[in-house]
Amino acid sequence: MLNFTNFSYSLGNKTILNKISFTLKEGEKVILIGENGSGKSTFLRVVSRAYPNAIFINTYKRIFYLDDDFFIPGNYLVRDYLLKMALVYDQTLDIDYYMKLLSLENKKIKALSKGNKQKVGLLLGLISKADLILLDEALDGLDKKTINNVVKILSTISSSIVIVTHYAELITDEGFKKYKIKAGVIYEAD
Repeated sequence: MLNFTNFSYSLGNKTILNKISFTLKEGEKVILIGENGSGKSTFLRVVSRAYPNAIFINTYKRIFYLDDDFFIPGNYLVRDYLLKMALVYDQTLDIDYYMKLLSLENKKIKALSKGNKQKVGLLLGLISKADLILLDEALDGLDKKTINNVVKILSTISSSIVIVTHYAELITDEGFKKYKIKAGVIYEAD
């Protein structure tokens, strides 16, 4: 479980998150919608513990955080890298099935577009066996069909998930609760 009660977070003199109250239960899936500068990424960084000194309740033991600018080694072929990571996490995942479902070609990672790198990152989230998966703009660069496939995949796993995006209209309701963030305040969307 994740629980923030009247939580604020500042960087320097600027308040980024302003007295938010937010709870995420185990297995719950959430889409957080907001404009640039609204506090979406800061919220995920706080939850992922990337920012120190934030005090809130977090009972998740394994957190996977996919930043909008993550690093993956470029010299691997996609399939080889995903299989290697599956070994690291002792995960048995049908890599070929998911690569096909996401239209992900098996070529060198450094040759991939941003959208295809995002697909690799999303598959790493599945492989990680995380209790909580945090996706920061991870749907950027993906076409509508792929977004729908990603959301369907994510809706079937037991992990709690928070997806941050500008594009809520591209995401169909697959059991995800929708929240908005504006000026550092989170509230449930209509």
